[in-house]
Amino acid sequence: MGDANTFSFKEHLSFWNDTTSYALRACLLIDLALSGRIVLKKSTSKKLENWPVFVRDSTKIGEPVLDETLERIDHMTKPRTLPAWIDLLCGDVWLWTLIKYHLKHARTRLAEGLVSKGIIKTNVTSLWMMNYVTYPWRDHHYKTMFCQQVTDFLLMEASVDHESAWLRMAALISVAYLVNVLQPILHHLPKKLQRKALQRATLLLSQLSQPTDHLSPERQVICVVLQAIMEDDW
Repeated sequence: MGDANTFSFKEHLSFWNDTTSYALRACLLIDLALSGRIVLKKSTSKKLENWPVFVRDSTKIGEPVLDETLERIDHMTKPRTLPAWIDLLCGDVWLWTLIKYHLKHARTRLAEGLVSKGIIKTNVTSLWMMNYVTYPWRDHHYKTMFCQQVTDFLLMEASVDHESAWLRMAALISVAYLVNVLQPILHHLPKKLQRKALQRATLLLSQLSQPTDHLSPERQVICVVLQAIMEDDW
């Protein structure tokens, strides 16, 4: 789920954007939930954001960054909430004993994973005292295909259901909308269709971030993660 949130459509990593860093780690938790690896455990609190995260299935997924995230949650002796886990993975902690849960270089590692799959490539530019790394698309077919999938999803009024594929795309779009990387995907559309697509994204975000009764375990995680992104002070 990190792909759409890692790259601007100017084809470089936004290393100075803490919003992206926070959202990437949030997306990892959503992906683990959609893969059936983590769930929220009901507690005395009525608020989902206060429910602790538990590992339901510790089987590795095969994606190194996801597996490392799952391992960190599994090895935590004191259960933590989803907002707390996002902070831990971002390294936003005060206690030195919790630094080990920091998921370092997540953006770069996710980018390198896409490089190994042939989706993007690595370019290094020397800038005085440092090297600046960019990740252009290796084949623009991937960019075109992804943009088309997003626009079709937003404009074709797909019915709301609980199928994993629908939920994954809806969650991805909601996060992208929150961190302001959705609009560049829609820039090729006429203004009227852009507005319609953004209205649809707003509706999806509203639906997925509402803690209504009888949410599925996956929807519970998505709901709390989206609320955490909305409430975080970057």
